Amino acid sequence: MIGIFVTPRRRVRKNVPPGQPDLTAPVLSGLVLDQATLAFEFISDDTGACHWLVDSNPGYADADAVVAAKSSAPVSGSALAMVGTNTGQVETSGLPAGNWNLHIGVVDPGSNPSNVLSTAFSYAASSPAENLQLNGDVLEWNGDQLIFNAA
Repeated sequence: MIGIFVTPRRRVRKNVPPGQPDLTAPVLSGLVLDQATLAFEFISDDTGACHWLVDSNPGYADADAVVAAKSSAPVSGSALAMVGTNTGQVETSGLPAGNWNLHIGVVDPGSNPSNVLSTAFSYAASSPAENLQLNGDVLEWNGDQLIFNAA
């Protein structure tokens, strides 16, 4: 039997010599937040774990501070960050209406925390029944219950 063994390619930052620890923190830039959909986009120069949160804090020192604050944030999340453009979505369930700040940071495989990108936005939470239609007849939420709008 003839077998071929292929080792997986390792991602190594170009500025880290083989066998040396990665001491360079990722650098993030270009944060864009779509106010209508709360989809965000940013650029990273390194791979790692992306951490984001929404709160009223104006900013954080580094990605480690974002990670530490996630448990007390109204909404937060994590994903894999790749080199280049990354996209994500703010989960709005549980987020009350108001003025908020989105904060994004990346921690690379060498445990180096990136800078934090932050942007302010306003969120208008809607009731679950707002604009709900059933067979063309509009249902309205009166603050306590669903009512049929026959008008």
